[in-house]
This record gives sequence, structure tokens and C-alpha cells, in this order.
Amino acid sequence: MKHVNPADVLHAAISRLKEVYVWGAKGRKMWTLDGIKDTAAVAGVQVAFDCSGLVTSCILEAGGDDMRFTHNTDLLKAELPPVQNPPATQGIFVVFFPGHVGIAYTLGDKWFIVEAAGGDHTTTKPTPGAYVRASKFNITKRPPTAWRELP
Repeated sequence: MKHVNPADVLHAAISRLKEVYVWGAKGRKMWTLDGIKDTAAVAGVQVAFDCSGLVTSCILEAGGDDMRFTHNTDLLKAELPPVQNPPATQGIFVVFFPGHVGIAYTLGDKWFIVEAAGGDHTTTKPTPGAYVRASKFNITKRPPTAWRELP
């Protein structure tokens, strides 16, 4: 895997704030049961993301490998290197929850997360409340099941 600057991945994620969540969407393209299609043709919007689509698109934008259509949440978790001492280590990481992935980062002693959220595998069209968002992240109340380094 090509190495990326974590700050570039975070910048890419923040630039996607408020883009809509659609399951299978990876930006302008999306995965469907009938193959890869234009997001506009399927979902009616030019750009959309699901959780793994957001993370893999941001890695690509930062100069990394194009994993948008080869890596879902489980494959990302399996292939990205584990964080050695989470959450004591500050920085920018990929965090996993059951069936979900996001980009976590620290500002001072506070944690934040950027994630495509508010929908699930049934969210195939833009839905109120389903979009890319950044929010404070309490790692005690919402502990990730895994922490990974960016490639």
C-alpha cells in the first residue's frame, strides 16, 4: 500500500462534510448489485458516500491506493496496520465499529470523528439525517472495536 500523509486524508474528509450518505457510494461512482454505476444515475445526486467509501476516497485523494471498489469495512480493518497504543496515542486514525468505519483525530486532548453516517445498507437514496459529518467523539462512551494506522 502507498503511504499517505494522515493530515491530507483528514483534510480530504473534512472537505466532504455534508455530502449525502448512500450505501455503496464511493463519490461519483457506486457499487450496486448490477456492478459499478454513476452515483447520479442510481441515487439522483452527483456525489455521495457510505462509510468505507468516504475513508477509501480520502486515502485515494491523499495519494494512496484506489481501494474504493476493493475494500469494504472488513477488508480495511484486516489490511491497515494496527495502532500500537490506542487511544493514548494522539493523531489521525481509522476507527472501526461493528459494520462501520470513520476517521478519528485529536485536537489537544479532545477526540473527533469524521464519518459518513445516519444510514445503513437500505439507504439507497438521499435520506434526511444521513450525511458526512464531524463531531466530538467520546471514546469511553463509544469505544471503537479496532484502531488502525493510515497506510
